[in-house]
Amino acid sequence: MNKLIIVALLAACVFARFSTMQDQDIAAAFKKFTQTYNKKYSSEEHYNARLSIFKENLRRIELFNKNDEAQHGITQFADLTHEEFADMYLGYKPQLRNSQAKVSLSSTPFTAPTAIDWTTKGAVTPVKNQGSCGSCWAFSTTGSIEGQYVLQLKQNLTSFSEQQLVDCDTKEDQGCNGGLMDNAFTYLESAKLETESAYPYTAVDGSCKYNQSLGVVGVASFVDIEQGKTVADTENTMGVALDNIGPLSVAINANNLQFYAGGISNPLICNPNGLNHGVLIVGLGSENGKDFWKVKNSWGASWGEKGYFRIVRGKGKCGINRAVSYPVLA
Repeated sequence: MNKLIIVALLAACVFARFSTMQDQDIAAAFKKFTQTYNKKYSSEEHYNARLSIFKENLRRIELFNKNDEAQHGITQFADLTHEEFADMYLGYKPQLRNSQAKVSLSSTPFTAPTAIDWTTKGAVTPVKNQGSCGSCWAFSTTGSIEGQYVLQLKQNLTSFSEQQLVDCDTKEDQGCNGGLMDNAFTYLESAKLETESAYPYTAVDGSCKYNQSLGVVGVASFVDIEQGKTVADTENTMGVALDNIGPLSVAINANNLQFYAGGISNPLICNPNGLNHGVLIVGLGSENGKDFWKVKNSWGASWGEKGYFRIVRGKGKCGINRAVSYPVLA
């Protein structure tokens, strides 16, 4: 059976109320989880400890489903505490900010279109997987560069190296311990980015192996989208930029995404100031009267909606309007 179908069925089994599940049902669900995601534990004690976390996460999933309009279920992160999940996968670090855009985009009088999807227009590479390395910032950076490589420079869609950023962009950023997209753009003002094939991803910090002769594209400058008078103004400007420029690097509070399975996320509680994850806006649209952003994540294609998620648009939800930027390529 196709793995995506198995994952969907696994997630669906928790949409039923956790409170009605017996211990044997939870044990069976955990066994299925370990098989689906090829989880290996070092001992019976370790297995039971992860089972206990899994059980607690089923309760959390039920709460998420009560407090969000999206669907939440068992994902590859269901055996992790929230603290472990955040430490491993949420690497956007606003405290590292030391790069300021020379250009900012202020509110626009133009109106964003009602639908955009750059994944259907050849400007977005397939979904990648950062692994248990807090390098989300690097994936957001390469995603926006990949889009501009097609749209600005009129080149063929090319996958660029996150590992180069992890290993070499260390003046301000911290590799698997986190970083910022704007800092990475600044690094690329003085170095060129190699392709994924030339400098492949390893999901661990390594020594810098940058080969200048293999560098393909650099950054001349980058643009930060200013906060408008209202959240709606800012998100309209984001939509206009998405339409006219291409995919946008953004930061969000991703605390509600550990168990996201599909739908348009609109969580009841999501601190817009708690930015902790770098992602890439690739589209916008509306479904059943609800406006949304389509966002590319870096947790693999079996997570969410084939590696993407949707989040309500126009409300500043989870701070998606707070740190938006894109590069101007050299």
